[in-house]
Amino acid sequence: MRHPIPAIGDNIHFLEQGIELLQSIDGATYTRKDPAFGSGISAHLRHCIDHYESFLGDYRGDCIDYDHRNRDPRIEEDITFASARLSSIIDRLGQIGAQDVARTIDTKMDCGTPDPELVAPSSVKRELQFLVSHTLHHYALIALQLRQQNQQVLPGFGMAPSTVRFQAENSARKATRAQDAPASCAQ
Repeated sequence: MRHPIPAIGDNIHFLEQGIELLQSIDGATYTRKDPAFGSGISAHLRHCIDHYESFLGDYRGDCIDYDHRNRDPRIEEDITFASARLSSIIDRLGQIGAQDVARTIDTKMDCGTPDPELVAPSSVKRELQFLVSHTLHHYALIALQLRQQNQQVLPGFGMAPSTVRFQAENSARKATRAQDAPASCAQ
Protein backbone atom coordinates (compact mmCIF):
# COMPACT_ATOMS: atom_id res chain seq x y z
CA MET A 1 0.00 0.00 0.00
CA ARG A 2 1.29 3.45 -0.95
CA HIS A 3 2.10 5.81 1.93
CA PRO A 4 -0.43 8.68 2.15
CA ILE A 5 2.36 11.27 2.14
CA PRO A 6 3.78 11.31 -1.41
CA ALA A 7 7.31 12.36 -0.42
CA ILE A 8 7.52 9.36 1.90
CA GLY A 9 5.81 6.99 -0.53
CA ASP A 10 8.27 7.97 -3.25
CA ASN A 11 11.24 7.17 -1.03
CA ILE A 12 9.73 3.85 0.01
CA HIS A 13 9.13 2.99 -3.65
CA PHE A 14 12.78 3.52 -4.58
CA LEU A 15 14.08 1.72 -1.50
CA GLU A 16 11.86 -1.23 -2.44
CA GLN A 17 13.53 -1.11 -5.88
CA GLY A 18 16.84 -1.47 -4.02
CA ILE A 19 15.57 -4.58 -2.26
CA GLU A 20 14.33 -5.95 -5.60
CA LEU A 21 17.77 -5.33 -7.05
CA LEU A 22 19.45 -7.21 -4.22
CA GLN A 23 17.09 -10.13 -4.75
CA SER A 24 17.98 -10.21 -8.45
CA ILE A 25 21.79 -10.38 -8.13
CA ASP A 26 24.25 -12.61 -6.33
CA GLY A 27 26.73 -11.64 -3.63
CA ALA A 28 29.70 -11.64 -6.01
CA THR A 29 27.98 -9.17 -8.34
CA TYR A 30 27.02 -7.03 -5.36
CA THR A 31 30.53 -6.81 -3.90
CA ARG A 32 32.57 -6.69 -7.14
CA LYS A 33 34.61 -3.50 -7.35
CA ASP A 34 34.55 -1.85 -10.75
CA PRO A 35 38.05 -0.63 -11.70
CA ALA A 36 36.58 2.22 -13.77
CA PHE A 37 34.67 3.51 -10.73
CA GLY A 38 37.05 2.48 -7.96
CA SER A 39 34.05 1.04 -6.12
CA GLY A 40 31.16 -1.27 -6.77
CA ILE A 41 27.42 -1.58 -6.44
CA SER A 42 27.67 -2.23 -2.71
CA ALA A 43 29.51 1.06 -2.08
CA HIS A 44 26.82 3.05 -3.92
CA LEU A 45 24.08 1.33 -1.96
CA ARG A 46 25.89 1.82 1.33
CA HIS A 47 26.28 5.53 0.53
CA CYS A 48 22.52 5.83 -0.08
CA ILE A 49 21.73 3.96 3.13
CA ASP A 50 24.08 6.28 5.04
CA HIS A 51 22.17 9.33 3.80
CA TYR A 52 18.83 7.84 4.81
CA GLU A 53 20.17 6.93 8.22
CA SER A 54 21.55 10.46 8.70
CA PHE A 55 18.14 11.84 7.77
CA LEU A 56 16.25 9.43 10.03
CA GLY A 57 18.59 10.07 12.94
CA ASP A 58 18.30 13.85 12.73
CA TYR A 59 14.98 14.90 11.15
CA ARG A 60 13.22 15.39 14.50
CA GLY A 61 16.00 17.66 15.73
CA ASP A 62 17.25 21.02 14.54
CA CYS A 63 19.72 19.94 11.84
CA ILE A 64 20.26 16.96 9.52
CA ASP A 65 24.01 16.37 9.26
CA TYR A 66 24.74 14.41 6.09
CA ASP A 67 28.47 14.42 6.87
CA HIS A 68 27.90 12.36 10.00
CA ARG A 69 27.52 8.93 8.42
CA ASN A 70 28.15 5.46 9.81
CA ARG A 71 29.81 4.00 6.70
CA ASP A 72 29.16 0.49 8.04
CA PRO A 73 31.37 -1.89 6.02
CA ARG A 74 28.92 -4.78 6.59
CA ILE A 75 26.51 -3.10 4.15
CA GLU A 76 29.19 -3.38 1.44
CA GLU A 77 30.15 -6.94 2.35
CA ASP A 78 26.84 -8.70 3.03
CA ILE A 79 23.94 -8.48 0.58
CA THR A 80 21.48 -9.89 3.17
CA PHE A 81 22.56 -7.33 5.75
CA ALA A 82 22.14 -4.53 3.19
CA SER A 83 18.63 -5.73 2.32
CA ALA A 84 17.70 -5.81 6.01
CA ARG A 85 18.93 -2.23 6.43
CA LEU A 86 16.80 -1.09 3.49
CA SER A 87 13.77 -2.82 5.05
CA SER A 88 14.45 -1.12 8.37
CA ILE A 89 14.70 2.28 6.68
CA ILE A 90 11.38 1.66 4.90
CA ASP A 91 9.73 0.82 8.23
CA ARG A 92 11.14 3.94 9.88
CA LEU A 93 10.14 6.20 6.98
CA GLY A 94 6.62 4.80 7.22
CA GLN A 95 6.35 6.15 10.75
CA ILE A 96 6.94 9.78 9.75
CA GLY A 97 3.79 11.87 10.07
CA ALA A 98 2.46 14.88 8.18
CA GLN A 99 3.42 17.20 11.04
CA ASP A 100 7.06 16.07 10.68
CA VAL A 101 7.11 16.52 6.90
CA ALA A 102 5.89 20.12 7.22
CA ARG A 103 8.66 21.13 9.65
CA THR A 104 11.52 23.42 8.70
CA ILE A 105 14.97 22.17 9.54
CA ASP A 106 18.58 23.04 8.83
CA THR A 107 20.89 20.75 6.90
CA LYS A 108 24.65 20.40 7.07
CA MET A 109 26.79 19.08 4.25
CA ASP A 110 30.40 19.74 3.33
CA CYS A 111 30.33 20.55 -0.40
CA GLY A 112 34.10 20.95 -0.66
CA THR A 113 34.23 24.72 -0.58
CA PRO A 114 36.13 26.85 1.93
CA ASP A 115 32.79 28.29 3.11
CA PRO A 116 32.80 27.85 6.89
CA GLU A 117 28.98 28.05 6.92
CA LEU A 118 27.93 24.51 5.99
CA VAL A 119 24.39 24.85 7.33
CA ALA A 120 21.44 25.71 5.07
CA PRO A 121 17.73 26.08 5.81
CA SER A 122 15.42 23.43 4.43
CA SER A 123 12.35 21.39 5.32
CA VAL A 124 11.79 17.74 6.05
CA LYS A 125 9.77 17.46 2.82
CA ARG A 126 12.58 19.02 0.77
CA GLU A 127 15.08 16.61 2.32
CA LEU A 128 12.83 13.69 1.39
CA GLN A 129 12.90 15.02 -2.18
CA PHE A 130 16.70 15.28 -1.98
CA LEU A 131 16.91 11.66 -0.84
CA VAL A 132 14.89 10.50 -3.86
CA SER A 133 17.12 12.44 -6.26
CA HIS A 134 20.32 11.30 -4.54
CA THR A 135 19.22 7.67 -4.50
CA LEU A 136 18.14 7.73 -8.14
CA HIS A 137 21.49 9.10 -9.25
CA HIS A 138 23.34 6.37 -7.40
CA TYR A 139 20.92 3.77 -8.78
CA ALA A 140 21.77 5.06 -12.28
CA LEU A 141 25.45 4.38 -11.55
CA ILE A 142 24.53 0.94 -10.21
CA ALA A 143 22.58 0.23 -13.42
CA LEU A 144 25.61 1.23 -15.47
CA GLN A 145 27.85 -1.07 -13.46
CA LEU A 146 25.37 -3.93 -13.87
CA ARG A 147 25.31 -3.42 -17.63
CA GLN A 148 29.12 -3.43 -17.69
CA GLN A 149 28.96 -6.82 -15.97
CA ASN A 150 26.41 -8.05 -18.56
CA GLN A 151 23.78 -8.26 -15.84
CA GLN A 152 20.07 -7.65 -16.34
CA VAL A 153 18.82 -4.28 -15.07
CA LEU A 154 15.30 -4.08 -13.70
CA PRO A 155 12.99 -1.95 -15.90
CA GLY A 156 13.01 1.68 -14.76
CA PHE A 157 15.81 1.12 -12.24
CA GLY A 158 17.91 4.26 -11.83
CA MET A 159 15.53 6.35 -13.91
CA ALA A 160 13.70 9.43 -12.71
CA PRO A 161 9.90 9.16 -12.81
CA SER A 162 9.81 12.08 -15.25
CA THR A 163 12.13 10.17 -17.61
CA VAL A 164 10.05 6.99 -17.38
CA ARG A 165 6.91 9.04 -18.07
CA PHE A 166 8.56 10.86 -21.00
CA GLN A 167 9.70 7.60 -22.57
CA ALA A 168 6.23 6.07 -22.22
CA GLU A 169 4.58 9.15 -23.74
CA ASN A 170 7.15 9.26 -26.54
CA SER A 171 6.56 5.58 -27.33
CA ALA A 172 2.80 6.17 -27.37
CA ARG A 173 3.23 9.14 -29.74
CA LYS A 174 5.41 7.07 -32.08
CA ALA A 175 2.88 4.24 -32.06
CA THR A 176 0.06 6.67 -32.85
CA ARG A 177 2.04 8.22 -35.70
CA ALA A 178 2.81 4.79 -37.10
CA GLN A 179 -0.90 3.89 -37.03
CA ASP A 180 -1.88 7.21 -38.63
CA ALA A 181 0.74 6.99 -41.40
CA PRO A 182 -0.70 6.25 -44.84
CA ALA A 183 -0.15 2.74 -46.05
CA SER A 184 2.49 2.47 -48.72
CA CYS A 185 1.71 0.92 -52.03
CA ALA A 186 3.75 -2.17 -52.69
CA GLN A 187 4.36 -2.94 -56.35
